[in-house]
Amino acid sequence: MILNIFTFCTNFEGEIKQMRKERLVILLLLLFPLQFASSLREVLLNLTNKERIKRGIPPLILDPILSNIAQHHSEEMAKYEKVSHISPVYGYDLKKRVGYTFPLLKPLGENVASGRSIPEIHRLFMESLGHRRNILNPKFSRIGIGIAKRGRFVIYVTEIFSGNIPKWMVAKNPRYYFDLPPTRKHPEVFTPPESEVFIFTQPEEEKLVVEGMDLYQQGKYAEAIKCFKRAISVNPNYIYAYYDLGLVYYQLSDYRDALHSFKEVLRRREDDLYSRYYLGATYYHLGEYRRAITQFLSLTKVDYSLHPDVNGAELKIGSLYFLALSLDQLGKKKGRFITTVGFLKRRRKVTPTLPSK
Repeated sequence: MILNIFTFCTNFEGEIKQMRKERLVILLLLLFPLQFASSLREVLLNLTNKERIKRGIPPLILDPILSNIAQHHSEEMAKYEKVSHISPVYGYDLKKRVGYTFPLLKPLGENVASGRSIPEIHRLFMESLGHRRNILNPKFSRIGIGIAKRGRFVIYVTEIFSGNIPKWMVAKNPRYYFDLPPTRKHPEVFTPPESEVFIFTQPEEEKLVVEGMDLYQQGKYAEAIKCFKRAISVNPNYIYAYYDLGLVYYQLSDYRDALHSFKEVLRRREDDLYSRYYLGATYYHLGEYRRAITQFLSLTKVDYSLHPDVNGAELKIGSLYFLALSLDQLGKKKGRFITTVGFLKRRRKVTPTLPSK
């Protein structure tokens, strides 16, 4: 998508005089999902199997049929904003959801959660005794993973664990519980039973941040800012509230307040690469070009393989672009030329991504 944006800027610059090119880069990173369910599924599978391998437990095999069941459950949770082991549409628990496809399959286990990133959700799983027990259970050999997004920022995850699946159980055309008509007439008002376990409830600060982002997308910036500030008052260390607050200030060209917000994120998490990117962009707009250059240079040297929930290619492209702009402002034409060459080379190497449905 970044490639399409820059091609547009190059070919139709006269038609977009009111839109600065660097703002399009920021808008792109803000608007489009950077990863899709399939790649996120691989990230979570790798994180899960690393935990097992470290302890001498055989890695789990990703099962496509279990993943279909898990994916549908995650999509239901995302649609109705319900983190539960019970289907908000069908009222089925794990045993019934899997049992419709594999009637005699045992043992079974399930982890469900919502959060901002796959590494964060995995960390929460490992810090919870019940979820951790499922991940490290040597009786489990198969896993199904479902990942769905609610808006641009919240991810719903379902992990289904099972033992070996005999060949005779696997039909050529598997049947699924969600092929049936829904059993609940009003799924939107469904409330999970209080007795359920292994569920992460959404904290108050996250609810406020999600509400703030909905307001932000509606153009209600003042109300969104109030939500983010309330979230910070509830939890002063909740970095996503500072980050989203910074995005709103940046959009409003209130760069001083945006600078403060992104610094607050980095003070609590130094390796937050998106905040570092926006910090550099904010420095650029404030005319502090040397500080902007420092931030963008650091982003071009990052080993993005250590950050599986970050789209390193797009961050590097955006960083090189801003780096060239900053060098140009300082009159360093040679540095600008070298940076621009690097930027163009990366453009040719990166395949444009499309937003998920």
